[in-house]
Amino acid sequence: MSRRFSKKQLTARLLSWHKSNYHEYPFREETDPYRVLVSEILLRQTRAEQVSPVYRRFVKKYPHVQALAKAERRSLQHLLNPLGIKSRVSDLLGLAKRIEKEECGEIPSSYGKLVKLPGVGRYIANSVLVKAYGEKLPLVDSNVNRVLSRLFQASSHINDENAERLFMSVAKYVDPVRLNYAVIDLAHTICTYATPRCPSCPLGRSCRYALSRD
Repeated sequence: MSRRFSKKQLTARLLSWHKSNYHEYPFREETDPYRVLVSEILLRQTRAEQVSPVYRRFVKKYPHVQALAKAERRSLQHLLNPLGIKSRVSDLLGLAKRIEKEECGEIPSSYGKLVKLPGVGRYIANSVLVKAYGEKLPLVDSNVNRVLSRLFQASSHINDENAERLFMSVAKYVDPVRLNYAVIDLAHTICTYATPRCPSCPLGRSCRYALSRD
């Protein structure tokens, strides 16, 4: 990385940019563990713009895990049809029934229990623990991996372990949730997969990927 900006300075620049480029979605301010878990399942491999209207209808119809556990598969499938990925229906029903049966209706607060739920991997489990239970853990999906990889390694993808290490090295200066949202919004608007707009990036002066393209 260029020595023009330290990681602390990079974080400050990113958050300053994000104040004017924050994307508002109905699930972003949620701290209820059930709603965080549901939103992350809905967001899996799906754009936030698609998820937003479905999420609003979902939490209105199934406001808590007990209601979801009793949902009719056909009704749930109809609600989720706009998002595709049919396995989501089975995952949501499966995790709700398991939480109702094994956790007395309480969303688990341990990583080990969360990753055993249908459809829940490392990123979703960490999201629940960070957003709902206040833990400090890495939140690295494919978009965050891409930004960190380009910024620090001049690549478009690095292994998950290195990406998470880089995330936490920056997250010590800011709340992980704020950092996650800022990086995701940067990934969607500037540091896109196919056509990154490096000259418009607030981190460009210290980005190895951008500097390699000059």
